[in-house]
Amino acid sequence: MAHMIERNEDMFYVRNVPWHGLGIMLDEPPTSREAIVAAGLDWEVKQELVYYKTSWTQTEDIPNYKVNIRRDNGKVLGIVSDRYSVLQNVDAFEFVDNLISEGVVTYETAGCLEGGKRIWLLARLPETYILDDQVDRYLCFSHGHDGRNPIKAYLTGIRVVCNNTLTMSMAHAQRTWSSKHVGNLADKLSDAKITLGLVDHYFHSLRNLAERTAQIPLSESRIELLTQNIFPMPDTATDRTKANVLNMREELLYRHRHAPDLANFRNTGWGYISATTDYVTHSKPLRETARWRENRFSNLLEGSSIVNTAIELVLAA
Repeated sequence: MAHMIERNEDMFYVRNVPWHGLGIMLDEPPTSREAIVAAGLDWEVKQELVYYKTSWTQTEDIPNYKVNIRRDNGKVLGIVSDRYSVLQNVDAFEFVDNLISEGVVTYETAGCLEGGKRIWLLARLPETYILDDQVDRYLCFSHGHDGRNPIKAYLTGIRVVCNNTLTMSMAHAQRTWSSKHVGNLADKLSDAKITLGLVDHYFHSLRNLAERTAQIPLSESRIELLTQNIFPMPDTATDRTKANVLNMREELLYRHRHAPDLANFRNTGWGYISATTDYVTHSKPLRETARWRENRFSNLLEGSSIVNTAIELVLAA
């Protein structure tokens, strides 16, 4: 399937339908024990030796490699080096439970892609407020059993009034952590807890950024110049490229000028930054590939270069 969710049972969500409308809908956020079952992740990975045929009747094992296999159905998830350490799904949920010490962690969605090769879970933290806007805070944790996807944890926020994702890079406020599937995973997950344990620190920095940039006035001509810098026109652009660049500029400007949730911040630095978050969260790509929604989800968690460029330009204005 294009979205790589192979079965309806490979995912759950709470109340709001995500992505392609697949998954098991739950009325209330589950506990981690309930979530792992609802997401169809209550299975383990086993490792076996990798063999190849030397003749019709004989085989030899390939040194330094193993194969990751779903224990419940025998599906091959990936060929990995013998240095690869398996992070079982139940341990991933336990890690998220232990990672956040403040408030109550509730799981909003979780599931697997490509039959279990990639795993993700999204946990909701207590909300906060930025310039009187309610911001729901989330921790996303993802990893893979295919040998290609590292262990990652991200902090992100959602402006409730417009459902915009706030994933902004700021100095001295780390919001992501990543590690390869090698070595002692227990020690590495302990490092992640130290790195991401100060959840309030990131959102405090985000609040300071909002308050600072909300005091920066931007004229219409300045906003147009910022937009041209965000979407520069290539020197050798074809007619089609020129049209695409102009369309992206116009869409961003339209969101800044007309988005109703930005009325209180219009023609300010924070209003313009928020318009860019609205653009990257909701605009459709120029080419709607089979995986564009999944790619957007991943890019938003990693942090948008467009939003980060907008912040740099506003602060330099």
